[in-house]
Amino acid sequence: KVCDLGQSWEMRDERRNPRREEDQDKALLVPPGQVDEEDDCYDYESWLEQSGVSRYSWTVVLVCGVGNAVDAVELMSLSYILPEMKGEFPQWLEVSLSSAVFIGMLLGGLVGGTLCDQVGRRPVLLAAMMMNAIFTVIFGMVDRADILVALRFLTGFGVGSGIPVTFTLAAEVVPAGFRGAALSVVATFWMVGSIVVATMAWLLIPSYGWHIFAICCAIPAALCAILVFFLLHESPRYLLTQGRLREAEEVIQKINEAAGKGGRPARLKALISSEESTESFRLQFAKLIQPPLRSRFLLLSAVWMGICFGWYGLVLWIPTLLKRYGTELCWDNSDAKVCLYQSSLLVASASIPGNILTILCVDFLGRNRLLAGSMIISSLLAMLASRLPSGNEVGIVFCVFNGVSVIGWNVLDVLSTEMFPTILRGSAMGVLTGLGRISAACAQMVFSVSTGAGAMLLSAILLFIAACSSCLLPDLSNTSLDDAPAS
Repeated sequence: KVCDLGQSWEMRDERRNPRREEDQDKALLVPPGQVDEEDDCYDYESWLEQSGVSRYSWTVVLVCGVGNAVDAVELMSLSYILPEMKGEFPQWLEVSLSSAVFIGMLLGGLVGGTLCDQVGRRPVLLAAMMMNAIFTVIFGMVDRADILVALRFLTGFGVGSGIPVTFTLAAEVVPAGFRGAALSVVATFWMVGSIVVATMAWLLIPSYGWHIFAICCAIPAALCAILVFFLLHESPRYLLTQGRLREAEEVIQKINEAAGKGGRPARLKALISSEESTESFRLQFAKLIQPPLRSRFLLLSAVWMGICFGWYGLVLWIPTLLKRYGTELCWDNSDAKVCLYQSSLLVASASIPGNILTILCVDFLGRNRLLAGSMIISSLLAMLASRLPSGNEVGIVFCVFNGVSVIGWNVLDVLSTEMFPTILRGSAMGVLTGLGRISAACAQMVFSVSTGAGAMLLSAILLFIAACSSCLLPDLSNTSLDDAPAS
């Protein structure tokens, strides 16, 4: 039975029984034998609101967070491996490996975002994490330069395919009032991944070499794949937009049972019409560049490219820049190589306060204020860093920059997920992350040929442009997600 789209839960509730408060308590889960076949429909948003932040919600958020940590491990691990390869491989390998990762992530984001809107969130995330884990292990076992480049492309493709899904899936299983905090938790795991990979580099590379380190970098992706396989269901919201009502009801039944709620769930209302859910991807994707989504898409594109150039550019080259400036942020008398790992670990840890602030404030201070404020401060810090002399002052500014800019990065993930309807959400995230990868690749090239000061000044300008663009976006805090573009 497919429930009528034209009637809201409130209308149905009043028709069933004048004792509205009592019926609302029973509307989401109807005991066996008491289901009215004509009137037992309910909508997904109402179920989310009444269920609140459940144990399953937290499970999805944390598993998706592990998937996001894989992105940090993939990117940051290369910055520790490349210095170890010098003298062992041809000089062209360094640039080729970096380019292969970003090209893989770019294409992976486009393919993964598209597929998660076509075949589902769960299977794409599972396949992406397995792909990254398998090819990362093989990367650590190979010594041929051309094969290393091909493997790095495949690992980048895997993690790139998974990132649009992590935020999309997490957003679709939590109530509106908790969505900003939930997505901020997912984003915070990027910091966790960067700290983990810096710690592994510090502990493993000096003693065991980069091969063992590279193999160990597959652990987060493998862990995420196992958790997805055993703990996660397909997104009920996605199933409803595809007209797969029975499957959505079965998923909700399992979630309710895991939460200790007995009985049989009432029937779900379809979220969109069957015509919308069966549109081809080409027609759906065209809506991104048509009103009313066009302005959102263009503004978010500007924000993504600005923040990715400024943030990725500086963070990816922090180990190199620290060494170039002679900055030492060590806490013991280690040799120069170990001191470099400790310095990177300290800079990564500096983002902890910013991540906590985002989780606590994003749902009541508003997305736009946090994003714009963070980008403006980050822009000023980048300009300051470009004018500082060599020394520990540069390292301190980098730490503060990382702690402030991560607020804007996390809020951008939240905003981007909320701005697009369910049937386009994965595809939009894939395109936006792809644009971000291109900008990050450009930043890497600029930083590799510059003295540092000019590149940091350019980062400051682009971060300021990102801040201005974010002010023009609507704030969707505490509002329900859209499921199809407005007519």
